[in-house]
Amino acid sequence: MAEAKKTEPEGIQEETPSFASKLSHGRERFLAHVVEHALGCGRRTAEDFIRHFPPAAIMVGLSDRPSLRANILVTTTGIKSRIASKKSAESAGEDLQIALDEGETNAETVVGLFDPDDRVRYLSDKALWQFLIEGEFWDASSSDAEASKRATEHVAFMMDRALQDELMTHRDIIDGISVHRIAALLPRSELEKIITAALTAGQEKKKFTEAGLVDAVGSQTLLEHVPLKDIWSAMIVPKIAEAHGFVDPVEAARGDEAAPVEATDKVKKFSPANANASGGKSAGTAGRSGADSNSVGTAGSKGEPHGKADVEVELDFDDVAEVKAGRAKSG
Repeated sequence: MAEAKKTEPEGIQEETPSFASKLSHGRERFLAHVVEHALGCGRRTAEDFIRHFPPAAIMVGLSDRPSLRANILVTTTGIKSRIASKKSAESAGEDLQIALDEGETNAETVVGLFDPDDRVRYLSDKALWQFLIEGEFWDASSSDAEASKRATEHVAFMMDRALQDELMTHRDIIDGISVHRIAALLPRSELEKIITAALTAGQEKKKFTEAGLVDAVGSQTLLEHVPLKDIWSAMIVPKIAEAHGFVDPVEAARGDEAAPVEATDKVKKFSPANANASGGKSAGTAGRSGADSNSVGTAGSKGEPHGKADVEVELDFDDVAEVKAGRAKSG
């Protein structure tokens, strides 16, 4: 008897379940995961990716990896592997573009053949970030419930990955939102969880840190009650995008909408020779390795290292009560 096929709960979409980045540095793992998540949850499409990275751009990025170019060409064009591996990057780009134009393949197939880690290895990190943020999705209209849900899910994933890959700390999250705003915006039921967690920590003679506060309610819940655009401007931009070199500070402040990259000079392959010119992607300048787990300094970080340890949070519950009372009175 055939085993029943397991299905995911309806409405839950994540990055490819089998994908786990093998990149050495947190900064790069983070980018590989969030790009894959954006594609998996429907925030970005394969067509969007090909618009930003057309065949010529992809093949230029893979100019030093003929085997990877051949792998894409064999499946999408039907060309023999030995012939495909002999083609130049420019010729491979032309063949892939023709295959797309003639309907012999599609964007989903091309993107599926481009390994998530290889996207980060061989394409510009800044260009990938621009692909992610196009359209200012964090400011989606609340009237578009589906888009708003996807945006919240994606930013929550970004926050969780940034913590896991040590691009920021729980302290950064609380500093970005502030305890006062958390007390004012979270519903009573969530505040009760925080108070319970704080009391439990006290009874166990443990410190109640920012990590305990975030874990008590979860990043998803925080984002459901704190305006997403505030999270983006106070946390994602300064603590992730700017601090780790995914965007220049001037561009982040201006908030320009992303534009697709040109194949000629915007797509840079990952190599030690051009690491300094492309924002510090070289493994040789990567900062501390994953073995140094006490530090959140990561490859290509441009700001100060996020090496702050979580510190004890002092919650004044009288202030919380006043905020709640004031909000009820004003309502």
